[in-house]
Amino acid sequence: MGIGQDALMLHMDGYNCAQAVLASAGKLTGLDEAEALAIAAGFGGGLRCGEVCGAVSGAVMALGKCFPYNDSSDIEAKAKIAELARDFCAEFKARFGGLRCEDIVGDRSHCNEYICAAAELLEKTIKENRKAYLEIENDNEGPREIEPEQIKINLNGRTIEEDSNTRGRKKF
Repeated sequence: MGIGQDALMLHMDGYNCAQAVLASAGKLTGLDEAEALAIAAGFGGGLRCGEVCGAVSGAVMALGKCFPYNDSSDIEAKAKIAELARDFCAEFKARFGGLRCEDIVGDRSHCNEYICAAAELLEKTIKENRKAYLEIENDNEGPREIEPEQIKINLNGRTIEEDSNTRGRKKF
């Protein structure tokens, strides 16, 4: 089952659209379900006031987790997340005619469609842009995707390992 279906199941269980999208992306973000549900709780229904669709908000939160901008001097990271968020929103808007919950939802009969589409677009966006999660094999097999907990990244001469079990980074 893809994350679109996972998101639908969470929504059918009673979670809001933002919670469903963010929590369904746990394997991609490293967030555990309870944490994701708590973070996104106030974002459903367009921030509970009809503004930006919660499915979009949940997806952009997941993008931020996967492509963090948390060092003010890292202008590349700032540009990357800005580009990904802008592109995600543009694609969602082109497909559904808007981003505001109030403008696109109507009687809420289409929410499941928006949730599934946002989760699937999120998964596609992360997989296409997460170059750090590719490992090049020397045996001519080419690139292959590896699990996040296996990744080691070299940043400015420091090697770090992302450990999804502790949801943190360990320097070694």
